[in-house]
Amino acid sequence: MVVLFQRSTILAAAILLLSIGFLCAAKSLAQSTKVIGVEVDGQKVKANYNVFALLDGRRIKLKRNSEGFSIPAELKDKQHLSIVFSFGKYKLHFPNIHISKFSDNWIVGVDRKPFSDDFVSSAEAESIKLAYYILFKGSELETRLVVKIQSGSRR
Repeated sequence: MVVLFQRSTILAAAILLLSIGFLCAAKSLAQSTKVIGVEVDGQKVKANYNVFALLDGRRIKLKRNSEGFSIPAELKDKQHLSIVFSFGKYKLHFPNIHISKFSDNWIVGVDRKPFSDDFVSSAEAESIKLAYYILFKGSELETRLVVKIQSGSRR
C-alpha cells in the first residue's frame, strides 16, 4: 500500500510539472493574427503588406506567416499596441489596439472619396481626405477601428 501511494504521488507530481511546463511554453509563443482580407473602397485587393508595432519610439517589424502576422511573446504583456500596416502606397497607422483584438481575424481597408456611410458620415465627408479601418471579426461579434484623416493634413 505504501509503495502504491508513492508511485501515484510521483506520477501525479510528474503530470503536474509537465502541465505547468506546457502552459509556460504556450504563453511564451508568439500570438498569430489572421488577416483575412485587404481592401480598397470595399473591393478585396491582393496586397503584399508589412506590419510594424510601435513601441517606445521604436518601429518593430512583425513576422509574417502564411495567414497574417505574429505578435512576439515580448509584446504580449502590453495592454495596447499601436501598429503601422503598409501596402502599396498606403501606410496606415492604427493607435492603441487592445491586445485581445490580435486574436480576432482582421480585414484591413482604405475608404476613399466618395466615402462609404459605414466609415464616414455625410456630414463629415467634406472635411475628410481619407479613412482607413480594421474590421475585427471575433468569435462573438464584429467590431471596427476607423481612422479618419482630415483634409489639409500632411498624411
